[in-house]
Amino acid sequence: MKFTVWIWVHWQVISLILCCIVPILFLLVVGFCLRFNPIYLLSIIIPITIIISLWPVGQLDLSTWLLPYTGMLSLTSLLLIWDALEQYRQCYRWQLLTKIEQCLIYNSSIVLGLSVYPTTLGLFNIELYSLGFTGVILPSILGIVAGIAWIYHAKAIAYLLLAVLWAWLLNLGESQNLWDYVLDPWLFLYSIMRYLSTYNL
Repeated sequence: MKFTVWIWVHWQVISLILCCIVPILFLLVVGFCLRFNPIYLLSIIIPITIIISLWPVGQLDLSTWLLPYTGMLSLTSLLLIWDALEQYRQCYRWQLLTKIEQCLIYNSSIVLGLSVYPTTLGLFNIELYSLGFTGVILPSILGIVAGIAWIYHAKAIAYLLLAVLWAWLLNLGESQNLWDYVLDPWLFLYSIMRYLSTYNL
């Protein structure tokens, strides 16, 4: 396993664990009117999550053991996981995405998922997923979208797309397909469930 893949896999597990722990701690802080400096709190939480991600499971650690079941999350998913902590920003002062940027990312994930994943099943003559391996069409489109996002002050999306392009060009992840840096099945499914719950469908 490449070192960058190892970092990526452990970072996603650490992010998921934090996303579970922080809400519980927030409820404890609010419920018991406790006063904690967020920096001190994070200095305790983060080492614990790192230890959990490295916890041995057989001949592997927990993060590597989970990889066949979860797959590698896209950079978009990792950004949204951290953005999920936004509701606790009064305590931790984290804010990555605006509401508009959130909606754009979730809605785009649904559209892209419905466009890309069915073509991998051989249901259509064209396979959009293959565009992520070679060529300049998909990278060019992402670059143009990043530029448009920057012009319209959606800077977080612009930074995300640029990070996706660089991660793909440098082959930092497990996959050599650009789509896998932008989108993953978990993000697609969560975006659909979020949409359905929002409109009570």
